[in-house]
Amino acid sequence: MKSPMMSALVIGASRGIGRQIALTLARNGYGVTVAAKTVESTERLPGSIHTVVDEIQRDGGVAFPVQCDCRQESDVRNAVRVTHERQDFKVKCIIVMSLFK
Repeated sequence: MKSPMMSALVIGASRGIGRQIALTLARNGYGVTVAAKTVESTERLPGSIHTVVDEIQRDGGVAFPVQCDCRQESDVRNAVRVTHERQDFKVKCIIVMSLFK
């Protein structure tokens, strides 16, 4: 895999719209940091940061997982920091998917 020209950090990417955004960005040549709270898929809540990364990589894309609860500022800062520290990722876009009650 060659290094992507553009990268995106998608928070809330383990399922639903966030997952679709991550997959679409990857298909369009973005390197994607897949971030969400869910690190293990369950029967009740299928999908995790790892399943999405696996799906992107199977399709030839570049992605890596980061656990992140967008309600925690420290988690968001960490996700941005970890993404920024990757030599092959230059973040051009950050997308946060969340529904607050």
